[in-house]
Amino acid sequence: MLKFRGFEKLNKMTEVEQLKSYYNEYCRLKNLTDNIYDSVNKSKQSDIKDKSVEIIKKIEIEKQTSEICLIVVTFDGMLLEFVKEQTPEICLAAVKQNCLALQFVNHQTEDICLEAIKNWRIDISKNWIENFICGFEFVKEQTTKICLTAVKINGLLLHLVKQQTPEICLEAIKENGMAIRFVKEQTTELCMIAVKECGTLNGVLEHIEKQTPEICLEAVKNDGYALRNVKEQTPEICWAAVENTVAALQFVKDQTYEICVFAVKRNGLAIQFVNEQTPELCLYAVENNGKAIEFVNKQTPKLCLVAVRQNGLAIDNVKEQTEEICLEAVKQNGKALNLVKKQTEKICWVAIKNTPEAIKDVKKQTEKMCLESVKQNGYNLIHVRKQTEEICLTAIENTAVALKFVDKQTEKICLAAVRKSAMVLPFVKNKTEKIILEAKISKENALEDISLDLEYLEGDY
Repeated sequence: MLKFRGFEKLNKMTEVEQLKSYYNEYCRLKNLTDNIYDSVNKSKQSDIKDKSVEIIKKIEIEKQTSEICLIVVTFDGMLLEFVKEQTPEICLAAVKQNCLALQFVNHQTEDICLEAIKNWRIDISKNWIENFICGFEFVKEQTTKICLTAVKINGLLLHLVKQQTPEICLEAIKENGMAIRFVKEQTTELCMIAVKECGTLNGVLEHIEKQTPEICLEAVKNDGYALRNVKEQTPEICWAAVENTVAALQFVKDQTYEICVFAVKRNGLAIQFVNEQTPELCLYAVENNGKAIEFVNKQTPKLCLVAVRQNGLAIDNVKEQTEEICLEAVKQNGKALNLVKKQTEKICWVAIKNTPEAIKDVKKQTEKMCLESVKQNGYNLIHVRKQTEEICLTAIENTAVALKFVDKQTEKICLAAVRKSAMVLPFVKNKTEKIILEAKISKENALEDISLDLEYLEGDY
């Protein structure tokens, strides 16, 4: 990069003119794509930039001019390192193109430093503290204005500020509450602002040196999970945390019966965080959410029944399934049949009547079950393993489209389908004249898109 010795000598004026031409075209395309994304122009910009770099490499370092250097750093700010005679204009252009070029600026000014910081970027290859790239670390003389600008953009840059002031710390924390970890002299006011600004980033409390009940209370009100970092818990703080999220119950050191009742009544799944489960607490839990039965240490038939009545799918977490529990489960949700370990005809019937699609989960299908299922929803014919003409006709009576799922089409089945709707004619495999004529006289008005003349019989549909 700009180590130009040994390159073949060419006509320098031609190269400079070509470079200027490329630069003008680059600027024109850049202006076109500043406000909208244009992949074509972006690609052209990249090509022009590559060609320009090749020309830049051919221009001997002895032939540097301010004009050429300005164009060079506009393409790549890091090339400022090789510019012999830097000017404020060249330096500004360089840091504008790449903020890290600030490290090569010989005579830094406040304006140049501010320009570099404003042109920040994110480096995803680094951790969350170091991934913010803005050149602030290369500022030789930090001023209040430069520091304030930096922390307002990213509060975590406070860790690079040499002389912290209350104003700088305040702005850093306002931008990112986690900046409190870098404050050398923490105050109650700054800590309170930090926990308020951090919202759900409960980790901020971990970095507060002197926790007060007020600070902790504010933290858990914003995010109950912050309770895990509270050094000295109080009933008020614990209640505030659980009210924010019942999952905070797991961090409550001294659980009371009242706080546990509150938690499981709000969300039954909180029973998993209760240290000492009681039958009453477990009952409250499964009444709120049947799936909570999974976390009940001592399951009873009564609790299991309450659980599946609330959510049939909770049967999956019932350790000892009985026919009574299974019946209640499929009654609440027919899809629970898939989770029943030992199916009985009675259980299957209840499931199908509740949810016709449950026929697909019946291990031993009977013709009566299949008839009941397709009677309610003809599309369920697709799940019938042993189709009969009666089952198919029943399905078609519900919806003519069921013809699509008939394994063995008969003329009777096809006639029944097209009489119900001529639009299913395309699903008929063997289109006889009789079937086509029946479709033609169908009450459905969908024959406009299909040809039913005599030539149709000789061709492929």
